[in-house]
Amino acid sequence: MQEPHIPQPTPRGRKSAVRRPPQRRRQAAAKPGTKKRIVILVHENSKPQHRGLYFIAQLAMLWARRSLEIRVMRGPVRRVPGDVLFVHVDLSRVPEPYLAVAAHYPASVNGRVRDIRKSVISRHLVGRDSDWDGPVIVKTDLNCAGLPENRYTGTRGPGLPWKLRTSNDYPIFAHRSEVPLKLLRNPGLVVEKFLPERAGESYCLRSYNFLGDVEDCFLVYSEKPVVNMASITRMEKTDVHPEIRRLREELGFDYGKFDYVVHDGKAILLDANKTPGPLPISDRSQMEMLRRRADGIRSFLR
Repeated sequence: MQEPHIPQPTPRGRKSAVRRPPQRRRQAAAKPGTKKRIVILVHENSKPQHRGLYFIAQLAMLWARRSLEIRVMRGPVRRVPGDVLFVHVDLSRVPEPYLAVAAHYPASVNGRVRDIRKSVISRHLVGRDSDWDGPVIVKTDLNCAGLPENRYTGTRGPGLPWKLRTSNDYPIFAHRSEVPLKLLRNPGLVVEKFLPERAGESYCLRSYNFLGDVEDCFLVYSEKPVVNMASITRMEKTDVHPEIRRLREELGFDYGKFDYVVHDGKAILLDANKTPGPLPISDRSQMEMLRRRADGIRSFLR
């Protein structure tokens, strides 16, 4: 991915080739007749070595091979002209200036996604006055245990117990009354109902991945109650639950990954990720999946 071009001062007496009338700056579109340009907006403290952490790096490589121009814009201050602004800021709460810049582009991806903290998206929190009498799970309020916040801003927010460094460490309790007081009082943690999806002895998780109108969904199986990539025993394609599509629209997502389960026939969103990690490519089917997902950018190109 190419870094954004920063205009340099021109010698006296020469006209800058990049100057535009003020009214043009309000709509940061690429010049007519040129190939389409996708501008990827990342956090101002993002570094080139961070790009390999995300699926969008794989998408951008394919887009470039399809004669789309890719530019990376670090921070919202110095706008880079383009046809689509792809807001890719890996923080649970996206600062307002990053979202505001989307209005200056003909189209944007995830320009409406402001806050993906579990305290915002979860419909199954268990508070002090809850009458829920079943098992609960303790999670970090921030996505990915607050690690992106630490990477880009140097803080993970409220102090977290050392045992809760990743989602793999989320503890399950038979009842909220069994949760240690130090966890209940920690503002960086939330308590949710533990509502697993089961298939025989296995625990299940559904992973819904999408970009624009291109989507796929996989049902994965594990022997462990907290399902993660390392514990998956098998997987298969499945249909997307209509309630999850409705939640995607409600939360304003154009791109991302939703993890959910179906418990007693009801879809329950567990995690909403707007900056998913890379896809391991080990065979032709995974490469085809990548190519198909890359097609989703057509929904935003005019």
